[in-house]
Amino acid sequence: MTTGSAVKGGGRWRALMWGGAACLLLLPLVAMQFSDEVRWTGGDFFFGVVEPAMAGARVARGRPQGMAIAMAATAAAMAAVAVVILATGWNTEAWVLSASFVAPWLASAALFRKTAVDDSVEIGHARSSSS
Repeated sequence: MTTGSAVKGGGRWRALMWGGAACLLLLPLVAMQFSDEVRWTGGDFFFGVVEPAMAGARVARGRPQGMAIAMAATAAAMAAVAVVILATGWNTEAWVLSASFVAPWLASAALFRKTAVDDSVEIGHARSSSS
């Protein structure tokens, strides 16, 4: 049985993990401000978003609730990439391309969330009928 404090602690670790991923994603942006040796493009940042999505899926072990969180966080990261591209004045095509991927990530998160809710309802019905 999971206690309330274990759930809260897990939430802190999850926030720390995603916050760390966001910091790693922003590190090259900061480095580019101080050195000409670091030259990332929009494509590099895009790959930096897809990799955490895959890591989130591994952590979630394919379970719908965890996948919904991973996909929503990926949508947020993709939106952050679009804002960074826009703020730094990179080309318009890169900004539009990055921004256009936010909706599919959010749609994926919504579908996983719906599956998680549907699964919990089915489990609840199964428990009540077996009693």
